[in-house]
This record gives sequence, structure tokens and C-alpha cells, in this order.
Amino acid sequence: MGVVVVNAVTVPEQGREEFERRFAARAGQVSGAPGFEAFELLRPVAGDRYLVYTRWRAREDFEAWMASPRFAAGHRRHAESGPVSRESAVWDFEVLQSEYAGTQDESAPGGARGEGEVTATGHGPPETVAFIGVGTMGGIMSRRLLAAGHRVRAFDPSPAALERAVAHGAHGATSPRDAVTGAGVVVLSLPSPGVVEEVVTGSEGVLAAPAPPGVVIDMSTIDPVTTRRLHARAAEQRVAFLDAPVSGGVMGAESGRLTIMVGGDEAALDRCRPLLAVLGSNVIHVGPSGSGQVVKLCNNMLVGIIVSGLAETLVTGAKAGVDARTLAGILRISAGSSWILENHLPLTTFAGDYSPRFSLDLLYKDVSLFGEVADALGVPVPIAAGTEETLKAARARGFGGLDQTVVVRMYEELAGVRVLPDEPPPDPGG
Repeated sequence: MGVVVVNAVTVPEQGREEFERRFAARAGQVSGAPGFEAFELLRPVAGDRYLVYTRWRAREDFEAWMASPRFAAGHRRHAESGPVSRESAVWDFEVLQSEYAGTQDESAPGGARGEGEVTATGHGPPETVAFIGVGTMGGIMSRRLLAAGHRVRAFDPSPAALERAVAHGAHGATSPRDAVTGAGVVVLSLPSPGVVEEVVTGSEGVLAAPAPPGVVIDMSTIDPVTTRRLHARAAEQRVAFLDAPVSGGVMGAESGRLTIMVGGDEAALDRCRPLLAVLGSNVIHVGPSGSGQVVKLCNNMLVGIIVSGLAETLVTGAKAGVDARTLAGILRISAGSSWILENHLPLTTFAGDYSPRFSLDLLYKDVSLFGEVADALGVPVPIAAGTEETLKAARARGFGGLDQTVVVRMYEELAGVRVLPDEPPPDPGG
């Protein structure tokens, strides 16, 4: 059973800069520990109070880290850095998900901001939601809706994904058309434009149901042209269609802190805000249909550029003889920092684990769609084009099903150096 560890640390104002610098270095140390899964600093949540959140695969892994010389040395350096007070709490992860639902306790992960697991209280009355696509992200989001008291009718072409959803309390449907039965809202979390179009307009699709839903919320990342076509098709049956792609990844989905960028009718969005508030802390109406997808593609284009740039940076530093963890720690507190560097690389490159949190194939799809949008608008995007070629080359090496940051491994192979010399190569077969 995994564990969540939260340290509430009070740091005087004059010591914050040094504390954050040491935290960045500490993140580089702990990210390589066996069983480590997540590490996040929430700045400051109340007065001088920080929350330091970590998650471990098993309690034994956490206890081994606590007993290690590296932990003792780091703890001693923190104590020497200035006066701080610290409170700690450890929860079994599965227990936290079920028994701490709805907590507003400051010491719980995200609790000070009303985040974490939620109940239907404050999020509108329970309703029936059809959720189509319950894989990595969709599965997490559907579970949050269930935990909030909503009824979920789930469908996924993957039997394993559907079985997981049913095990968490969803009703398993036989098709998108079947999933819609009795649902006022449909949520989609699907991999590509073609799949979304088939799910919405196919013979067994959402709009083929005898009583179509009032609103379809497409949380997939697809192109704005397809989105606008589906919006028009749904409108023919008096169904509102919102494009609502998300940013924040698995961690954001688990904590309910996704950013949700919405295109479409604002009145339809207002009707769905209580549901979306269960899934995201930032629900932003961007504009008319397709606008949310445009913003998401712009975001993921930047992600592709950053992932590629970090790969080149870390491999070059390693080739020059600089310790990669030291380099990353300095970048985190410098102008070259990024969300990917702070939150994603510690779980992948620096943990030697390229299991897909967001796959290279999906990033390549999004970058390609961005290029199509820019091309249609006549906007020159040479950096985007170069990034697309970089991702294409990594996919050609068999890395498509692995995490997007596996681009680092491609550059390692090209340069003949390992960022972490003791790590084995990834298995392209998954």
C-alpha cells in the first residue's frame, strides 16, 4: 500500500529564499530513492507555512528512505539552514482517498485550498454522468466524480480500463450510446480526433442515443476544426458541445487541481461548473467553440519545446562532466526553471522510470496538430517544426509508448553518455 507524506514547515520570511534553494537540492536527492513517486512544494499556504508533499509506492520504501544516510545528512543540513518548525503526517494512500474525502484540514494534501478528495457538498447535487474513455486520465477523473457522490456510467474499448472503473463503483456500459442512458452530461477523455468523432457521431455514438444528453464535455486534446464540426452537429440535436481539454497531468487529476480551458457556450459551461470543480481548480472560459483546443495545443507545443530543450541541456551537461542532479537543482531555482523540470523529470528521468505519465505518442500528436493549425493560419513556426522532428525521431527509436521525457534517452544514445550513469536503458516494448 502506498503512502502520502505531508510536512507542514513554518519558515520565517528572511529564511524563505534559502529554504527554497535547499528544497530544490533536496528534490534532486529524493527523486532517485527506490519507491519514490511524487514530490511537491506548496508555497506558503498560510502565513509562513509551507506544505511539502511526497508520495511513495510502499510504506517500506518511505521507511527505508527515512533510515538512509542520505536522508540524515539532508535533514541535518536543513536544520543548520535556519530556524524552522515542522509537523509531519503520513497516510496510507488508499485510506487517504476514501476516509479523508472532503477534508479541509490544512495538514492534508491540498486541504488548505479546498482541494484533494471531495464530496458532493459544495459541488452541486449528485447526477448521472456518462464517462467515455476511462484510461489513465479519464479513469482518475471518473473516480473523483464517484468520490464526489455522482453516478458514473462508463465506457472504454479497453476491457481492463472498464473493469477498473467498475471496480471503483462505475456502471459499465456496452457502448457510448448505452453509456448515455439516463445521463444529463457526457464527459469524453479520448486519444485522437478520429476516435472522438466516432464516439460522438457514430452509429453507436452519443448522438445516436434515443435521448441524447444536454451537454457533451470533450476533455480530449484534438484539433479545433473537428471540435467545431462536432459542435455544429450536436447543435442540430439541441446538445451543447464544450471543448474542455486539461493541463496538469496525472498529479493534477489525482488532486483535483487540473486547469480546464473551455470553448463553447458559456451558459452550458455554467451549468457544468459544479462537475468541473470536482476535477479542476482553474476552470476558464476561453471563447467560442474550438478556443479551448487552441489554447491546449499552444500549451502542449511549449511542453514539447521544453522537453526537447531539457533533454539537450541535461545530456550536454552530463557530457561535459557536470552531475545531472546538481545541474537540475540549479536550473530549478534559476530563470531556466519550468513545471516539467520541477514536477515531471523527478518522476521519470531522475527516477529511471519512463512508464508513461503522458506518452511521447500523445505529445507528438498534439505538436503535429499545433503545426496543422499554424499552417492553416499561415503562421511560420520553425521551432515547432524542429520539435516535431525531434519527437518523430524518438518515436522511430521505439519510444512512442513511453513517457514524453524519454527524449532524454534518445539524446543520451546520440551523445554516447548517460545522464544517470547507473541507469539501465528503457525497454521500448513497455
